[in-house]
Amino acid sequence: MIDRIYIDNFRTLVNVTIPLKRNALLLGENGTGKTSVLDALRSIQRFVSGEFPVKAAFPTSELTRWQKSPAQRFEIDLRTGEGVYHYELLLHHDMVAKLGQVRKELLTLDGKTLFEYSEGTAHLYNDTFRAGPSFPFDWFKAPLGTVYSRPDNTKLTNFKNQLAKILIVKPCPPMMAAESPREDAELSDRAENFVSWYRYIQRQAIAKQHRLFDEISKYIPGFKSLDIPGSAEGPVLMHANFALPGSAEGMPASGDEHKTIPYGFDKLSDGQRMLILLFTLLYALPDAGWSLFIDEPDNYVALREIQPWLLSLCDAVGDGIEQSVLCSHHPEIIDYLAENHGVWFFRDAGGPTRASDKLSPPIAHITPAEAVARGWVK
Repeated sequence: MIDRIYIDNFRTLVNVTIPLKRNALLLGENGTGKTSVLDALRSIQRFVSGEFPVKAAFPTSELTRWQKSPAQRFEIDLRTGEGVYHYELLLHHDMVAKLGQVRKELLTLDGKTLFEYSEGTAHLYNDTFRAGPSFPFDWFKAPLGTVYSRPDNTKLTNFKNQLAKILIVKPCPPMMAAESPREDAELSDRAENFVSWYRYIQRQAIAKQHRLFDEISKYIPGFKSLDIPGSAEGPVLMHANFALPGSAEGMPASGDEHKTIPYGFDKLSDGQRMLILLFTLLYALPDAGWSLFIDEPDNYVALREIQPWLLSLCDAVGDGIEQSVLCSHHPEIIDYLAENHGVWFFRDAGGPTRASDKLSPPIAHITPAEAVARGWVK
């Protein structure tokens, strides 16, 4: 799990530390930087994987607008069974060429160095923290991302694997396509490729589908299953199967007990698609140990629907789900998580973001959500 994120010179995030617990809620007014934290983390994740060079992962346009400093810094403390990994990334941006380069990249485990890059040279260390080879490296690419797994660097590889198992999503149901051109191993930012991603994960966790369908059916009346007919390769269309009218009341026409009506995924409401995504994240991930960072999971979802999902999510954290971090304005989520798990974001007009997990004592007879609504949270 991530204990701490430090960000400097990224949008409104200037010299700010975000402390996180195993269950965490980022809350504050719109524009205070909550979503930017998730975006910064996803950029780090992609950079460390080697997917993106500096220019793609950290464009100069994301620097804080009112600052002139070309330096940009990120830090992550990630706790695993092996100890606490500390990752640092220092970038320097050419403000004329609009191009960033890596000045420093450091990975330690409990204070002992596993990898270090500075001033154009990368230094490797093995699992006993003994210094290994050094080599020159391109300033504009991801040094750590190019290090391949070997028998003597399992600790470094474990960090990269744990970082990759953080699923960050800002769901937008209207953007979810019903047709899948291929399988996708990664869920996109807005979950536009949910169907393609679902095609991939269902093969990894076929046994979990029955539980998933059963949970969805509790909150989408008549829902029976998801189906992706067609071949394993090439474009396919997802269908959601529903019981015949009347069957929910135990009165199907004779011989129709097991028949269903297929609806294209694009024919479902935005709320139904959101629920299917949320329950898939909770019950159908291919293996344990994933962390979920979800921006506004309550969008498009009714109170009766978000409350049981939230309770199930919190129960799963530590038992299948490694960590849960939500951004939300929903009163139900605020009242459930804010007091003990909240990280409050504040920002004066046009100024930098400030974040704190310390707040003044709760006001008697006033819920956290009510205090937020009245503007009493400062």
